[in-house]
Amino acid sequence: MSPLQFDGVWKSTLEEFFEPFMDLCFPSIAKSIDWSHPIEWLDTELQKITRNANQGL
Repeated sequence: MSPLQFDGVWKSTLEEFFEPFMDLCFPSIAKSIDWSHPIEWLDTELQKITRNANQGL
């Protein structure tokens, strides 16, 4: 598997188990999250920013 294939597996796993992950790793933060609201994943936002920054070089 290429690194990009591992990246997709990691992202989908984290999206699927985000609440339990937060409960396990960051319990105090997880308690303050309103889990009734859907999560908006911004996984492509950084790619847009870096692509725009590279065009200015």
